[in-house]
Amino acid sequence: MLGTPVLEGAPLPAQASCTASVDQALLDELTDVCERLYDTCLRVAARTVRDRSLAEEVVQEAFLAAWQHAPSRFDPARGPLETWLLTLTRYKAVDAVRHAEHLRRVRRREEAEPHRTSPSCDAPEDIVLREHDADQLRRGLEVLPRAQQRVLLAAYWEDCLRPRSPAATRYRWAR
Repeated sequence: MLGTPVLEGAPLPAQASCTASVDQALLDELTDVCERLYDTCLRVAARTVRDRSLAEEVVQEAFLAAWQHAPSRFDPARGPLETWLLTLTRYKAVDAVRHAEHLRRVRRREEAEPHRTSPSCDAPEDIVLREHDADQLRRGLEVLPRAQQRVLLAAYWEDCLRPRSPAATRYRWAR
């Protein structure tokens, strides 16, 4: 057959335009559904997150995800577009609650262990001294034989990995 080669599985130009028109029809329907169901989606999100402003953000995220992924993820054989959009809103709301809870846990952990702040919170002179000490240690290790270097590094890392709190050492392994 002469002419341009056709790759197997590649859509023909007529198929591509048909798919584009189907996608456009789906997006048009999605626009109508979003306008109709905004208040319902907002109630679903607000019931889950229990915060009006966060619920509005959740609905916007759900609508954006629906708009971006409807052509590839919505299957009309599995149910109507309205149900898919409400389910997507519910999932986004649950994700928002989980994320907020994660942030609360991190904040509580940071408040309970103030000594575990990031190194950027240290005073500049402390950072310089720490780097100077590290340089001196590296130079000292370099003059030692390789076997002694390994022993010292193993002892250092063992000490770093040892649990510090009494609660962490409460359980002993049976021998």
